[in-house]
Amino acid sequence: MSTKLALSILGLLLVITIAYQHGYTQNEVTPISDLVYYEINSEDGFNEESDGQFNWEETKQKSSNKSGLKAAMLSALLPGAGEYYLDNKSRAAFFFGTEALIWGGFFAFRIYGNWLEDDYKNYAQVYAGINPEGKDDEFFDNLQFYVSRDWYNTIEGLPFGEAYPYTDDYYWHWESLESQDRYRDIRNSSKRAFRNSSFMVGVALVNRLVSITDAIYLSRQQEEEDEFDFFSGWKLDYDANLFSKNPEASVKLIKSFN
Repeated sequence: MSTKLALSILGLLLVITIAYQHGYTQNEVTPISDLVYYEINSEDGFNEESDGQFNWEETKQKSSNKSGLKAAMLSALLPGAGEYYLDNKSRAAFFFGTEALIWGGFFAFRIYGNWLEDDYKNYAQVYAGINPEGKDDEFFDNLQFYVSRDWYNTIEGLPFGEAYPYTDDYYWHWESLESQDRYRDIRNSSKRAFRNSSFMVGVALVNRLVSITDAIYLSRQQEEEDEFDFFSGWKLDYDANLFSKNPEASVKLIKSFN
């Protein structure tokens, strides 16, 4: 799991660098001395050096000096940080909120899975007479399919050389098939909760990719000098159902030509 996560992070950083360099068009940097500044004082009002109209382009030029690559890297670390760096607070708030929801779901599923794990072990201790101490996951898995240790050893253990010792430490015998079915249901619910927590990690990676793409788009938009902006009219539709029995998430990018 740790190896896959490390490879995912390295791949993510590679995507950021390639995506930024691929679309990068180098602009001539305007020297600070060439920017027009306006001074307001109590005696003279506006002291303008051009045509007397407030120049909104100054703010745009200052924003465009911010690095798109830096914004993308910030979004890779924390979705929304790149948008915040580019002064788009509303988009930053969206990604911050989504990230909080994702990790909240991750920890909720982990805690719930651990609760259910304790439940099925305690249940097997009461209704099958097991000793849960020192048992691996395979032992608890076998409890789902074999009524007793003797039955397991007869069917699978002895023929394949994997028999459990005939001691009290490895004894089990279910009181009824109904109690075994109940145990199976609790264990499956625990496993499902842990799978859902792993799914949340994948959603967190997707959230980073979307935020990286959005940060790069915002930096391009700030650098755009043409009146017709192809990137205008785009809508990001991000839908997630994280707490259902089978969590899912989807991302759609919609272009409006109206």
